[in-house]
Amino acid sequence: MSGRSSQRLTRAVMLLLDFEGVRLPGLDTISGRAKFPPLPLDLAELAYVVHLVETGGDGPQARQEIADRYNGSAEALAELHEAMIDRGLLVSDETGGEAIGSGGQDAPAPPAHNLFDTAVRFTLASPRLFRLNQSRIEAIGFGGELDAALSPIEFQALSCFFKPKTWAQAHAAHAKTCDSDALSEIEFRTFVARLLNVGLIERYIEDHELSPDQRRRGGPAFGGERASRRNWERFQNLNEQMRDLGTSFDANRRADLASATRLTVYSVHQNGTIPPLALGMMLEYANAFENGMLQRHFDFHPDFLIRTSKLRRFCRNTGVFLFSNYNWSHASNCRVSRRVKELSPSSLTIHGGPNTPKYRDDAERYLRDNPDVDVIVRGEGEETLAQVLKAMIGRIGPDHPPDLSALSDVLGIAYRDGDKIVMTPDRPRITDLDAIPSPILSGRFSPYKGTELGIIETNRGCPYSCAFCDWGSAIGTRIRKFSLDRVFAELEWFARNEVSGLMCADANFGIFPRDVEIAQKVAELKAEYGYPRAFSVSFAKNSTKFTRQIVEIFAKAGIISKGNIAVQTMDTATLSTIQRSNIKLEKFDELTEEFRRLGLPLWVDLMFGLPGQTVESFCNDLQECIDRAVFPRIFMTELLPNSPMNDPEFKDRYSIETEISPDGFKNLVVACSTFSRDDFEYMNRLRLMFVLGDVIGMLRHIVHYARAETGLREIEIYQRLVAAIDEDREKYPIIAFSIRAVPGLLIPPASWALVVHEAHRFLTEELGVADDAALASVIRVQLAVLPSPGRQMPDQIRLPHDYGRWHEDLVEAALNGHRQDWETVLPKLRDMPAATFMVEDPDKICEFGIGSAEDGDLYGNFELRSPVSRWVPPEDEG
Repeated sequence: MSGRSSQRLTRAVMLLLDFEGVRLPGLDTISGRAKFPPLPLDLAELAYVVHLVETGGDGPQARQEIADRYNGSAEALAELHEAMIDRGLLVSDETGGEAIGSGGQDAPAPPAHNLFDTAVRFTLASPRLFRLNQSRIEAIGFGGELDAALSPIEFQALSCFFKPKTWAQAHAAHAKTCDSDALSEIEFRTFVARLLNVGLIERYIEDHELSPDQRRRGGPAFGGERASRRNWERFQNLNEQMRDLGTSFDANRRADLASATRLTVYSVHQNGTIPPLALGMMLEYANAFENGMLQRHFDFHPDFLIRTSKLRRFCRNTGVFLFSNYNWSHASNCRVSRRVKELSPSSLTIHGGPNTPKYRDDAERYLRDNPDVDVIVRGEGEETLAQVLKAMIGRIGPDHPPDLSALSDVLGIAYRDGDKIVMTPDRPRITDLDAIPSPILSGRFSPYKGTELGIIETNRGCPYSCAFCDWGSAIGTRIRKFSLDRVFAELEWFARNEVSGLMCADANFGIFPRDVEIAQKVAELKAEYGYPRAFSVSFAKNSTKFTRQIVEIFAKAGIISKGNIAVQTMDTATLSTIQRSNIKLEKFDELTEEFRRLGLPLWVDLMFGLPGQTVESFCNDLQECIDRAVFPRIFMTELLPNSPMNDPEFKDRYSIETEISPDGFKNLVVACSTFSRDDFEYMNRLRLMFVLGDVIGMLRHIVHYARAETGLREIEIYQRLVAAIDEDREKYPIIAFSIRAVPGLLIPPASWALVVHEAHRFLTEELGVADDAALASVIRVQLAVLPSPGRQMPDQIRLPHDYGRWHEDLVEAALNGHRQDWETVLPKLRDMPAATFMVEDPDKICEFGIGSAEDGDLYGNFELRSPVSRWVPPEDEG
């Protein structure tokens, strides 16, 4: 610890208060998860963080004094200190820097006595990020004004409302934590009134007071907490129904004397309230196999929701356990499989799914590393599972391990036979998909009525063989279809049973003319039943013939969806390396222009970390998206177990290096022959900067204007900003913090005003942009279009120069042959007249969307309506 006594907390960090309490936010998003997870703070730890801002002293004596005063632990404070060092949150320089929003203390409001005469409950108005400034914890308003400056004791008092409480309940909790430092009852009542006055807390709206829309969305009073409770209640309800089905099943089985000779088959499902389509199809196929012959030897248990607490009961007798392994379920499936073998060594465990390896070396290693896995299935599982069960009749007993020697003639599997690993030849694909009975129509998924998300499959196969993907290699390159009658019937079941969103599991939806008919059917069902409200697809890669028509159908029906083109990269060298051909850019350009003229959404999928990619080609991909005004979803490249890229020869040829993602689920490509690990880290920082600046829109208009004034491309401006932050994070600390934390939160960093203030300085000080009324107009617009808690809508602002008209001219120039040089033909903003600018929030993002970003496939909107907004989802009148 020597030499660290002068360290202070960086200004590039804030405190998070949400329905999980007080925390230092998670930092550095990698593949959807923070590299450094959030750090919960108790009162002593909170006081220590503030101490590091105020004095920079971090010695053992200071920690002990703080621990003694706030009933904490000096050891815990030392661990917190080391964690902050690991996260790069302590700096040794004494750079000050200006801070807006600090001009004065908020004035206390008089006590609102009428609120304290009842048992009314209060809660946080929304998740908030707070700035640390000297000894104060500051809440900054939308316009940069100081809403509240709190001491650690007062901040702890505020945090008592992270769950709904009456003021008396909150005061009791506060007094218990803070002891002699606690606010008195009168002080606490006055403090609560202050919090109400500035909108940090609000009266909790009880469930019976909510409108149907509020109940569905989970708000408004701290919607995230209510939404989590709603999801937990939904899970509990589903689990109860499953338990009832299981209880009835077990009772019938006990009453059936013949059941003594039958084994029970259990399906392990790790994805909560989403019906498991793959497992359901395998069970239905096995039930119907050879006129039901397996039913004489096996009982198929109806309870999908296997939790560890249920395993002991399920393992009382020898059985068969089925696992479908995906990125998000593989680790937990392996844990359950180990537990099954501990409790019931004689049971049979069968693993399949995309994360179960097919390459011989990988399969052998997998079986040796996982002795609790008996059989692994490659490719389609329905026919293979049925054949495995048939072969194992009489080979599974309570007094010995399963006799797997009977599986030698079953195609498409690998298994352990003594010390030997046996891998059988591949199984031909199923040609008639309708031969697989539908678990949706059979009643197997009846407990999932009213759930948030269902899965439907209209075809199987992918005609492409992209190196990074296992879709074509896993289920074949020839596309086979389920009948339209079956698809329509399944869609109607979901709509009639009020399933909110549907995810289509096709690899290339929109590749066939009939997909337009399917989209129209979805729209008709929405009109009749009010469901589904969202429909998520992966659109055809090389064919866009039907994409516009499909998205237009969804948009007119008020169904949230997006045109989505999976380009992955537009760099020809990288495309050649990954064995992929893309949609022709001319067709892509026609599509983007048509979508823009129709006011329809268009997203593209990009990847970084692809073999063949370079920093330069990644930057060019981002700029291509900016030039076309499309939203990119940027994914890190995973080395999927069954992808061509995981072939040993391919890995060696391109020197592929991988690293496990922070969530432990994904094997990420972090270096190869065309980019280093340092390049990978830089591309990730640039990705996060781009997501914040352009996709979410934190800096989009400021950067467009900077291009017009400097001639630099937008991506070059983002690169300049990232370089400035890399050189000195304290110079633009709010933007530096935002890059590290906000993508995973979607909460304003104390105030968006702090961000645009720093961006203003960056433009004028580093890029030489004139600090005049034109720039002031851009700054006002940029702040106005960003959602923030408590904003009153609609909001009309007066601009010195008409940015809305200037932006309209920009779009027209891009559409008319000047996509790459629009700044050369655009009039100067400073020559535009004054104007008014209107911002609206019909989607209630300020009310429901702060801190509760939805899945990008289904909702994914964080932009207010204005003359300059990109397309946003249609209003849902349901």
